[in-house]
Amino acid sequence: MLKTAKILVVDDEPRLCDSMETLLGSQNYEVKTCGNGSDALHFLANEVFDLVLLDIYMEDMDGFQVIEKKIKQKIDTPVIIITGKASTHSAVKALKMGAVDYLKKPFEAGEIFGSIRKILTQRASDLRAERIYQQRRKMESLGRMAGSIAHHFNNQLSAVIGNLEIVLYDMPGDSEHRNNLLQAMVAANKAGTMSRQMLTYLGHAAGRKTGVDLSAFCRRTLSLIQPAIPEGMVLQVDLPASGPVIRADAGQIQLLLAHLITNAWESISDNQGTITLTIKTVSPKNIPSSPQMPIDWKPRDVPYACLEVSDTGCGIAAEDMDTLFDPFFTTKFIGRGLGLAEVAGIVKVHEGCITVESEPDRGSLFRVFFPVSTQKTIPGKENPVASANKGETKGTVLLIENEQMVRKVATAMLLHLGYAVIEAKDGTEAVQQLKKHKNEICCVVSEMTLPRMNGWKTLRELRKLRSDVPVVLCSGYDEKTVMADGYPELFQVFLNKPYPVTALKHALLTAMGGHRREGATR
Repeated sequence: MLKTAKILVVDDEPRLCDSMETLLGSQNYEVKTCGNGSDALHFLANEVFDLVLLDIYMEDMDGFQVIEKKIKQKIDTPVIIITGKASTHSAVKALKMGAVDYLKKPFEAGEIFGSIRKILTQRASDLRAERIYQQRRKMESLGRMAGSIAHHFNNQLSAVIGNLEIVLYDMPGDSEHRNNLLQAMVAANKAGTMSRQMLTYLGHAAGRKTGVDLSAFCRRTLSLIQPAIPEGMVLQVDLPASGPVIRADAGQIQLLLAHLITNAWESISDNQGTITLTIKTVSPKNIPSSPQMPIDWKPRDVPYACLEVSDTGCGIAAEDMDTLFDPFFTTKFIGRGLGLAEVAGIVKVHEGCITVESEPDRGSLFRVFFPVSTQKTIPGKENPVASANKGETKGTVLLIENEQMVRKVATAMLLHLGYAVIEAKDGTEAVQQLKKHKNEICCVVSEMTLPRMNGWKTLRELRKLRSDVPVVLCSGYDEKTVMADGYPELFQVFLNKPYPVTALKHALLTAMGGHRREGATR
């Protein structure tokens, strides 16, 4: 049986209603009965049913009229016609009006059960397909909105952070205003983090993936998280000695674990309860198909690492399950609600899924599934950017930026780093400037979204003039969005806005040092 379904039986014979209630109840269906069409329409308008068993010939209105009125009221509950006066004409008419099946009384138990199972299975499939379609539309809409907002927001934030850094560099250490500027810098960086969180939720923050031993990584991460857990809370762990290994961005997995554990302890009242972290390996057939996020996710034919976080907290109401991973959805208080949304995005970019089991007052169980990788774990190594020659060669940078305020801040940053700057407000000016200063320019720093000539066309034209010129590509959009139709051979480094002076410095060093492009330098 697919699930415990709620069925309405409509028949003017009380004995048949009683027998149907007993018969269907034996299969754990929830059954309600009524003896006329008016009562049936009232029930359908005020309660949710999975199926209606409807007689045709009744005193106040016949079954055909019930179906007609049901359609006018936009009630889409499927109907099986049951009648003792069956005819080809009535069968054809019922099916044309939208009935999903037509049974003649008396019928065998196996006949009615078979029809019900078939219809409920198809209805569940249709509802799931509709949920997947609606979820995709929501994600597409949010993606367009968040990408556009992030681009413009990060452009403005670049000017804020850049100006703050420039002032702080030149300000005496004992200035009475220094602390105020430092607090403003902290707030600006938090605003940038919020923008990245939205893009992470949409699955647009792929990060840099390496082989990660999940058990060893969780042990290290728990040592950072545990001090923040309130006293009285018990954290239990069940981790293998080693493995499983997944291909992941370690920073994002750390964030995912922190969000899940924080969500768990915040659900426990009076800080008296237990949180359990378990890691194991499962086969794809043992991954629950519903409820899960992403809703349309399907496992590959590989083993999966399963990270479980369970708690003894307040649980989750059934009506909240569908919106649990939406941005800013929270049952706590306004201003919260990006944690689980960010978890969903991290899971998505790692080609996994997350499932939830919960009941009010009985706690919750979150399971995250990642495909197991054959890639070996990579020990931490020195960042090649950080180890670049501190006495970098200075030179002239061609800066291409259409936003005047951002262009001025970037110019000030480059001057502070010891570079001469030639400015261009669009691709056409950039080509002209490279023609004039072909042998002077040591690097190009270019915005992706430009008027008159877009970023890709601009870079192609610049490469025609100087195929060897290093390029740092900047954007307020995330790298995944920029690279959707991109040409990675046209630039060396991608730099996400807003960026501090140090990130710009490292990007220039990497680009001019000839390192292969490996994503954002931030």
